[in-house]
Amino acid sequence: MRGKKILFLFLALLLPVCIFLFLKIFGKNQFDVTPLHQEEVIAPVDCNLHYSAPYTLADSTLRLFRGRGEAKFYLVNFSRDLDVPGWIDSEINDPSLTILDGLSLGTNPQQIGKCILLLSPPSDLVLVDNQGSIRGYYNGADLDERDRLVVELKILLKQY
Repeated sequence: MRGKKILFLFLALLLPVCIFLFLKIFGKNQFDVTPLHQEEVIAPVDCNLHYSAPYTLADSTLRLFRGRGEAKFYLVNFSRDLDVPGWIDSEINDPSLTILDGLSLGTNPQQIGKCILLLSPPSDLVLVDNQGSIRGYYNGADLDERDRLVVELKILLKQY
């Protein structure tokens, strides 16, 4: 009787170890940050542009971004009150990310944010990849949104 108890105890302890080792060796725990506006694009009000899915930024907009630094990802900030480089650099120090001041883009930056980057309140940060796909919108005043931005940036920078 005692031998059976020891055998069952051994098997009960061995099973979770085997499952753990199997998942560790053969499992893949990976998240993905997919581009937005791939299926449909909801046209902003008061914008006289044609939008089609999948939506990517025009080459002229990408040249405007690249003129401020060649990178794999661009984080465009449309907030006057947010020190994005300060808190992003403390979390992510990667040359593959360029932070742009959206308020200095062109003669009408609000129009660029609304009509080209499809930004809508309360979001004031847009993450764009170097292929022109929008990867995310974030509200920089919200700490949870900032944490989500940092996590998604780490995922994207690890993938590329």
